[in-house]
Amino acid sequence: MNSVNAKHVHRFIGRNYSTIPAAPGVKHATTGKTNLLGLSLPELSDLITKSTAAKPFVAKQLYTWIYKSKVYNFEQMTNLSKELRGYLTENHGVTLAKIHKLQKSTDGTIKFLFGFSADNAGTSEKPNKIVETVYIPEENRATLCVSSQYGCSLNCKFCHTGTQKFQGNLTPLEIVGQILTAENYLINNTDSPLNNANKPVISNIVFMGQGEPLMNFRNLKAAIGLLSDSGGISLSRKKITVSTSGIIKNVEKVAADLGVRLAISLHASNDKTRSLIMPINKVFGLEPLMESVRNFVKLSKCDKTKRVTFE
Repeated sequence: MNSVNAKHVHRFIGRNYSTIPAAPGVKHATTGKTNLLGLSLPELSDLITKSTAAKPFVAKQLYTWIYKSKVYNFEQMTNLSKELRGYLTENHGVTLAKIHKLQKSTDGTIKFLFGFSADNAGTSEKPNKIVETVYIPEENRATLCVSSQYGCSLNCKFCHTGTQKFQGNLTPLEIVGQILTAENYLINNTDSPLNNANKPVISNIVFMGQGEPLMNFRNLKAAIGLLSDSGGISLSRKKITVSTSGIIKNVEKVAADLGVRLAISLHASNDKTRSLIMPINKVFGLEPLMESVRNFVKLSKCDKTKRVTFE
């Protein structure tokens, strides 16, 4: 991230916000505003302090509003100064995904199609990135199945996403945006039994939507960092599962770097059959895959996260 020229940096108290240029970053093509969603606390602090000369604690306040309080309107962030709220409103935004389409089942399951704009900085009326997210409620928990890529390159025969052209990895903004947009909808549009019991409407996250999460490891790690940060969304890593077709070079990293649960999309007990329905098996066969799973278990620091699910 480039720093702002020193001549533009004003004193935090009593400065004229209108003369401060917008902080560098990804900007919405239409509004010209930088979307702050998806930024970690260090990234947010770097952006805000360089563009406003604000103290780091201000970035922490902003981070808390966005990720913990789930407030996305700067004017409602009452512990920020009036001048700063005005500056943020003019130059930045906290933009959730656009709900392009949704389908509801009689059992309460909801399939969302979320739209993101081409610049990844917000949404538009005609988003060019459509990703699928599925909400599955149960009596004592509610799981959200989240996408990690836009399309998929693995061509598993049983997966519809495999018929779509791979068009790129989802960013932390687009990954976390699915979760916060779904949560916002559920709180405001449904009578969730979990919500009525003072429990979160989304209790578990599974990376089992479009794409192979371990082929987007950097952005997956950043998103899980935001989800599990105790100063923000604060979802236990025990409640997060990464489902993989078997990218063995990153399986051990699920334990070592992410500290979350692991699910293996197996679907066959021998290499011949599995290679027919999952071409990735020709690269990462069952024997090395099982070895990587054993190593995952050894590296897991928690009894609950070391339990591997086979699908």
